[in-house]
Amino acid sequence: MNQLPPSPFFSLQREGEDAILTRDWPPYGLPPGCLGALYGPKSVLRLYPWLVSPVLLAGEAVLVVDGGNSFNSYDFSEIAQRAGRGPEEVLKRIHISRAFTCHQVLALVRKTGAFARRVRARVIILPGLMDTYYDEAIPAREVRRVWEATRAHLGRLARENFLLLAVCPDHLMEEKRPLRASLAQMAGRVVVYREEENGDHTLRLVKPRGEGGFFEFTVSRAFDAVWNIPGR
Repeated sequence: MNQLPPSPFFSLQREGEDAILTRDWPPYGLPPGCLGALYGPKSVLRLYPWLVSPVLLAGEAVLVVDGGNSFNSYDFSEIAQRAGRGPEEVLKRIHISRAFTCHQVLALVRKTGAFARRVRARVIILPGLMDTYYDEAIPAREVRRVWEATRAHLGRLARENFLLLAVCPDHLMEEKRPLRASLAQMAGRVVVYREEENGDHTLRLVKPRGEGGFFEFTVSRAFDAVWNIPGR
């Protein structure tokens, strides 16, 4: 079995029915009922499957609410192969819904809790969560209204003890519509992914901060094939 990289959100080891997350990455896993946020360049959308892989490999169902039309089944098939599993074993555990407008994202988020309970999923992934909210064709006032409603429903899902991970690639419209700060306010964990000039991939935990400041995990060039980031 090939080695998979550690995840700042989820751990493969389990300690009972309610423990998906254990202490293999400082400052350890997300607690139940928490929202995590992952920021970075567009390639972060190819990275998040690896960070979610411990959940799938542990036999958990995962809900994906795709707001950026970025879901790629080949990434998850690659994960299965590197872990010595069949692709169908991983893919059958993923339940995906797609949204192409911010109003559709809100509608899906409203329904997600009921569907998650039906398929017994505790983990909800939201890749490209903010993409549709940057649409300049939608007035800023309407975007604010829909975004605040979306945040409220995400908070409700967290209070219902789901684990949520919002994956948010960089976007030029963030300067005009600063949504990240409002998401970070409610997130229990914020991790920033960066591709360094020396070829390393860095995951930096910016919330919460530890006693020594930032926690940082660097994946060297030796792990390039494992992370499967395009263009490297």
